[in-house]
Order: sequence, then structure tokens, then C-alpha cells
Amino acid sequence: FAVISKEFIPLTAVADSEAFDVASLPIQQLKGVDLQTNPKGVLSQAGLISSSAIYSYYHVSAKYPYIIVVAYDAKASDSCFLSCGLSVHA
Repeated sequence: FAVISKEFIPLTAVADSEAFDVASLPIQQLKGVDLQTNPKGVLSQAGLISSSAIYSYYHVSAKYPYIIVVAYDAKASDSCFLSCGLSVHA
């Protein structure tokens, strides 16, 4: 996740995996969003075929001057499953 200011300046970020690059969060897309009208929403969705895509969601704090961006990196997650010897069966 990342916490950014309402001026889109990154303040802090945390990732569970070293394989996940916080810089890959689509924070710049927020500049095109009317945050007053849409204080929360989806920034990006991974496709079923693409293992490199990121799911990301944002939420504008009503109380503080922050935007929280939460993301799930499908590629980093798959890497963990494979390295742990786990598999996903349909």
C-alpha cells in the first residue's frame, strides 16, 4: 500500500514482497479523477491472462489530507506460490 498527499506526493509505501515495485502503482492516474465526486474506486485491474498486471484501489480520507492506495501484484503472488511449492488447480 501507499499513502500519498492530496497533491499526489508519495509520503510512505509498504510492500510484503521484494518482487513488488511500489513505483508501479498507477498513482498518476489519480490526477484525472475528480476526487470530490469519486472519493474511492479502482485504479487498475489485472486481466485473466496477464500475470504482470496489478489490481489497485484508492480511498480518499475524509478526515486527513491523504489518499491510500492498496494494490495486489498477481505476479509477486504467483511467485510466492511457486517458490513455496504450492499450486493452484482449477
